[in-house]
Order: sequence, then C-alpha cells, then structure tokens
Amino acid sequence: MTKVAGNLIVTRMEKPMKLYFRILRMKNARSLSKEVLAPFSEKVLKEVKEIAETQRKRIIPTVSKI
Repeated sequence: MTKVAGNLIVTRMEKPMKLYFRILRMKNARSLSKEVLAPFSEKVLKEVKEIAETQRKRIIPTVSKI
C-alpha cells in the first residue's frame, strides 16, 4: 500500500498523549517535512484514538479478506 500511495504521512505517540507527525511523501511537493508536534489537546487526542480503535476493528478484517 505504501508504494502506491500518493501521499504518505506517519505518526507516533509519546506519553503523555503527544502526537507527532512527519510527511514522507506528498504529491507535487518539493521536500519532506521534519517531524512536527501536532497542536491538539489531550482530550481531542483521546477522542481520535477511540474512533481509530473502533474503525480498526471494523476495517482491518474487511481489508484482510480482499
């Protein structure tokens, strides 16, 4: 999947709830980004994490069947 993606952004999480992201590949972009701390509150990050966990449980099994 990563080889065919036009845009590729990676993230990592540090405790206590600090999200960092980095752009590895972006269509029509000249350069890659340095790692950036996402400016979201801990509350927002917890909400996003909860949604992501729910979606992973539903989407990964579906994609695995393909």
